[in-house]
Order: sequence, then structure tokens, then C-alpha cells
Amino acid sequence: MNDPYSAIACIDKLTATICDLTQKNFPEGITYDEEGVERVTYKTTSFETLANIAFDQIRQYSQSCLAVRLRQLEGLIRIAEQANYATHWSFVRHQKLMIEHGLEQQQLIDLDRKEVSIRLQALSKLLDNA
Repeated sequence: MNDPYSAIACIDKLTATICDLTQKNFPEGITYDEEGVERVTYKTTSFETLANIAFDQIRQYSQSCLAVRLRQLEGLIRIAEQANYATHWSFVRHQKLMIEHGLEQQQLIDLDRKEVSIRLQALSKLLDNA
């Protein structure tokens, strides 16, 4: 079984990678010839798909580890600070909602609840300004 420190290190690396992906253009999956006629259609991936794959498994596996949840929220804050497009904001909103839902299922002491609240408020503020 992995310890929370390994999960936190993974979250940090995934967050940095996702932040880098916010600066990339994803192909639309269509190639045109010189006259603008569609010639080839191919399968692509999207920012949202890659980012959700990266965050979903850790979020699902870490249901009972508050330290990992807090780091995911911190990662989402960093990603939101880099977000430029609707797909970026959609990813952040989705993950925030999933983490909030999981946290509602847990009994937290006041200090932990305060730490969660601080991060959720910071993230909400960024989402409100989107």
C-alpha cells in the first residue's frame, strides 16, 4: 500500500504536467488539403480527458486520506491559476465537486475542516473570476 507521501509527490508532478498542458493546443482531429477539403479524420485526446485521468484515480483511491485531498485542492488552485479555456475550467470545477462530495462523507475535526475550507474558498474565488 502506498503511503500518502508517494501520492502527494505524484499529485505535485501531475499538477506540474497539467499546468504545462494548459499552454498547449490540442489537435482537432481533422487534416485538410491545400484547398481546405477535409482529407483525414483521426482520433485525438483532449486536455480534459488527460487531466481527469490523472486526477481521478488518486482522488478515488485516497477517499480516507485528508492530506492527499488537501494536496489535490492545492494542485487544482495552481491549475486554475494557469487556466485559459473553458475545458480547463470544466476540469477544475469537476474535480472540485468530486473532492467536495467525498469530503462531505467524512467526519472532520474543526481544524481539518478549516484547512479544507481555506482551499475550497481560494479555488471558488478563482472559478468565480473565470
